[in-house]
Amino acid sequence: MQKNVVITDVTRMRYGNVCIAGYTGYPGKLSCVRPVSSTGHIPEKWLSDEGNAIIRPFSKVRLNFLEKPDITPPHTEDHVIDLRSKPSESVLLSTDARLKLLERLNDGYVKDIFGARIIHHDGWYLKAGRGSRSLGTIEVADLEDVYYGPDFMGYRTDYRMAFNDGRASYRLAITDLSFRYYADSLKAQGWSNEMISIYLKTIISVSSRVFLRIGLARGWQKRPDRCYLQITGVYSFPDYLGGRCFTDFR
Repeated sequence: MQKNVVITDVTRMRYGNVCIAGYTGYPGKLSCVRPVSSTGHIPEKWLSDEGNAIIRPFSKVRLNFLEKPDITPPHTEDHVIDLRSKPSESVLLSTDARLKLLERLNDGYVKDIFGARIIHHDGWYLKAGRGSRSLGTIEVADLEDVYYGPDFMGYRTDYRMAFNDGRASYRLAITDLSFRYYADSLKAQGWSNEMISIYLKTIISVSSRVFLRIGLARGWQKRPDRCYLQITGVYSFPDYLGGRCFTDFR
């Protein structure tokens, strides 16, 4: 079944794969969906055609939906799509339409998103199998810090943001694909980790309004019972990326 989807999340997964999410029914009754592949993986190259992003934040695209898979809470938004056919009818929402969409989606506070208690211990997470959904939106009350640098093991680059939603503070990993590519592009130009961290905090903070998409990761081998909170989209008005997306920073 063909459906129009307004994309709100394009995030980095492992091994060159990505995760996408958005809303059907736009501009009427909205329903959140996370398109997934029957194989469990969506390769990043599927998002683009000849180097141009077809699926990017705030693009309205037409996807071929297949059956709805067995759902394991809190990831209730999953829907299987056909990766054999490229997405079609890609149109970008205007800046005004993007802001109005995020205002409409705003959940107010992080604690109100998932329908289950958030545990704060060694990060922020939900117990696997709990909650009614795994994606939401908040407007930042105070952007406290941005970190770009090695993770605590020193093996990989870590991307994090500390923020207050008006009621509580969080420090979460950023999986937003465009944010990551942009930060990495600054590193490739010779910027230090500290310079990148300060610069990103500054250019996002000067925006009059900042919205974050907040999602839940899935459990993995070490922590199969935990779904950690993460930032799946960073959107500011004015746009800190100047209208660009991940394909512009590869």
